[in-house]
Amino acid sequence: MGNQQAQPFAGSVAPGTLTPAGLWPRVKAFGVDYLFIAAYLIVLSGGVWGLRLTPLRSLLATLYGAPSTAQFTDSLLFDIPVMLYFALFESSEWQATPGKRRVGLRVVTESGQRIGRPRAVGRIILKFLPWEIAHTSIWHTPGWPQHAQPTQLNLVGYLAVYALLGVYIVTLLTSRTRQTLYDRLTRTRVVYAPSTAPRSHAS
Repeated sequence: MGNQQAQPFAGSVAPGTLTPAGLWPRVKAFGVDYLFIAAYLIVLSGGVWGLRLTPLRSLLATLYGAPSTAQFTDSLLFDIPVMLYFALFESSEWQATPGKRRVGLRVVTESGQRIGRPRAVGRIILKFLPWEIAHTSIWHTPGWPQHAQPTQLNLVGYLAVYALLGVYIVTLLTSRTRQTLYDRLTRTRVVYAPSTAPRSHAS
């Protein structure tokens, strides 16, 4: 990687010069980020299974013995670290996760400024809301995982996940600025870095 690519994104950019990133570049960026997430998940899973061989196995059994405590433990060990990964990188001087940097994207405010940490946290909470709804529905499905018997409330949760994902994708594809619903609510945009912006961009 050259020196130019290794430098942080500098300052702000005039809104009129921002080139919005569409669905495919964002998917590619997430694919790169998921490699880091998967590596963390593998290490975490190994650590949890290792604890089953220690005297702490009774604590694990207690934590995962009820849906509420199991979901809380899962969120503490996995969901929160993953969301912090996105929020901290996107509010840093890089304005991007490693995946976004690899693709040449960054997250900015609608006026082209670097986003602050509270806005980054709010954005990622909204972005991962379908994921959290899905986790809640799964953990609270009676008999899960061996003999799952979803209730009507569970099914409503699953439908809400797909509906919200659909809204996110549709708003991204139909917006002139390629903003998802969570981008609009937090007044942020995902754009190409000036050095990687396409010369011509089809809206």
